[in-house]
Amino acid sequence: MQQLTHAEGRAQTLSGFDNLGSGRTDVVGNVKIKLEETIGTFDYRMKQSFNPLFWIKFILKPQENFLILGI
Repeated sequence: MQQLTHAEGRAQTLSGFDNLGSGRTDVVGNVKIKLEETIGTFDYRMKQSFNPLFWIKFILKPQENFLILGI
């Protein structure tokens, strides 16, 4: 067995997904919290990227849509 220095041990990272099957409540709880944060961030960014002006232009000027699509 090789002893690690503090810097070597600190440089290693573990993925939460690798530990999902472990069954340890502290690991699974932390991963669940991170997944919920990720879903919340995705929902927030998805709502922020919705532009109503794009849809108004899309409906009112369909000929521009055909030019974009190359039809």
